[in-house]
Amino acid sequence: MIRSKYFPANFRYGELCPDEAIMYYSRQGGRGVSRMSTADIHAALLENPAFAGFTISQQGLKDLESFGFMPKRYAAHGTIAPLGEERHRVRIVHSGWCRIEKFVGEGERQIIDFPIKGDIIGLAGDNRMAGFSVTAITDVIVFESRPGFAMERLDANSPLDRVLLNSAGRRLAIMCEHMVNLGRRSVLGRISHMVLELGCRVTGKRPGEIGQYACPLTQNDLADAVGLTPIHLNRKLRELREEELLSFRQGTVEFLNTDRLIELADFDHRYLRV
Repeated sequence: MIRSKYFPANFRYGELCPDEAIMYYSRQGGRGVSRMSTADIHAALLENPAFAGFTISQQGLKDLESFGFMPKRYAAHGTIAPLGEERHRVRIVHSGWCRIEKFVGEGERQIIDFPIKGDIIGLAGDNRMAGFSVTAITDVIVFESRPGFAMERLDANSPLDRVLLNSAGRRLAIMCEHMVNLGRRSVLGRISHMVLELGCRVTGKRPGEIGQYACPLTQNDLADAVGLTPIHLNRKLRELREEELLSFRQGTVEFLNTDRLIELADFDHRYLRV
């Protein structure tokens, strides 16, 4: 269940008015209507990890307003960005987990990444993600910009645009590591690398500081991210557990021997820095 001071539990959206951002949501005992001002939207955005280090100024707020970010809730398993989306926009994940995926052949799927809070989707530019879709794994809140955003419009002299450019650089680094996972790491190494990376991204900590974290991924999700069949993945997860390196059970990942996992995965968390 999604809870925050900006987003009441179980809220739902009707048509959003760009000027007043009217938020419809359900309350116990009935439905209520609440107005979410532009200032509230900006306050919620600026608390998002995506904007860490963003200099708040009048010009900065004006730049932020130019994107026209509006909050939207997607239920688990809902489509956030459909395949071949024509009206490109930037999306900032505020809560929940989602996946970027591509289907090939006769229903074969490759999961490219699992965006979570603070991740920005859609910085590639118009039509460059047309072959991919974004799907909610859990209930998800995202801030969506106006359609028609293009990477080429970013200005490195703008503090806000530097935040977006840094995010694009971080996403590229993540994609490169995922490519190395599929191409060169051992099976145990790629599984270890993926769960170490997700742990760092979810908690904002270094691997040695984590211990365990909640992870809503199914074995099918994880298998499609590391290029294995679910049966093969299950066998390797059991092997990691029996060797007292890693446990992934009932939605919780636990690091049993972090140093050994880091060595096995050749994991260097520095690529995750913004």
